[in-house]
Amino acid sequence: MSCKKDKDEAVDLNNGVVFLKVGTTYTYSYSGETVTSAVEQEAGKDTFLIRNYSQTIDTIFPAVYYALKDGNFSRSIRLRDPASYVVVCKFNHPEGTTWNVTDEYGRASVLTIDSVNTKVNTGKGWITDAIKVRSVTGNNTSFSYYSPTVGFIGNGSVDTEAVIQLTDYSVSTTSPTGASYPITLGNFPFTKIGNEWTFEETTASGKDNVTKSIENKIGKSNIYKVKVTREFQPDLITFEYWYEDHGRLMVYEDGENALQADVVYIDESLSKVGDGWVSKTKDGSILLSRISNLNVTQFTGWGNLPSEEIEIKNREGLSAKDYWNKDKGNLLTTGGINRVLVNSNARISKF
Repeated sequence: MSCKKDKDEAVDLNNGVVFLKVGTTYTYSYSGETVTSAVEQEAGKDTFLIRNYSQTIDTIFPAVYYALKDGNFSRSIRLRDPASYVVVCKFNHPEGTTWNVTDEYGRASVLTIDSVNTKVNTGKGWITDAIKVRSVTGNNTSFSYYSPTVGFIGNGSVDTEAVIQLTDYSVSTTSPTGASYPITLGNFPFTKIGNEWTFEETTASGKDNVTKSIENKIGKSNIYKVKVTREFQPDLITFEYWYEDHGRLMVYEDGENALQADVVYIDESLSKVGDGWVSKTKDGSILLSRISNLNVTQFTGWGNLPSEEIEIKNREGLSAKDYWNKDKGNLLTTGGINRVLVNSNARISKF
């Protein structure tokens, strides 16, 4: 009897890749500081949500999505946007395999498998099945290490100490279901046609009154078209599109589509302090958002209201805090951009 596969039989290039399971956890040393990661949720077939936490480092991505298909291991900040996934490793591919990527910041790199079955020492002993991936970005060369049985091990640059080193890990035994994860397109209480919010906005350019009003729905979907106007710049009219996705308020702008929407708020009943997400503005800026408090009292025209506090930062020094109430919507933004809610008809008469 021949053991040779029929040439028309599909080859499982994911064979041997076993770390992508809900419950898998990691501890890393990141330039001497500690980062913990966890595979938290199966977000689709061969796609998982990874949460990253650190008490001292605020530049790590709070959450990313990992996907695996045909041996291609990729990462994205947006679950549903196929164009946002960056292939960071190729499992079950030979040495010398090369591919091009563009990361979340728009930086182009050439990645190459330098070696397979590489030995890497971790805080939990030797890993012997690592794949060493060389990344060349302009004049800079760095290396990353991935194991089909463990996952991401660490990285570093040429002639330098590793920036990220795996110190502990536990691979889950929970088997993936392979289930799909469609957009829910449900409703938040404040997403109703006719609702509007006016903010007094203060930036480095001065003050303006900005109004966001929900005009209508797109077709029969629960995607709401939101008109944004400015009192002192009446000709500057823009539009946003809001929808609900598993308790997340997703927003995208004109020129984008629903798959390119970013999270701006997550219902507090589904969250815990430290949870976060990454978003990318239309102009390409990356924002890191983390929930810092689930119950902060804000004084409003409706009286004292509980709100979820979200810290927003980027690598250019922006620092702001956003406050949301599950029934009324956005109440306040403070920091680099300051927005104070001065008028709204969300569920009650204007005040």
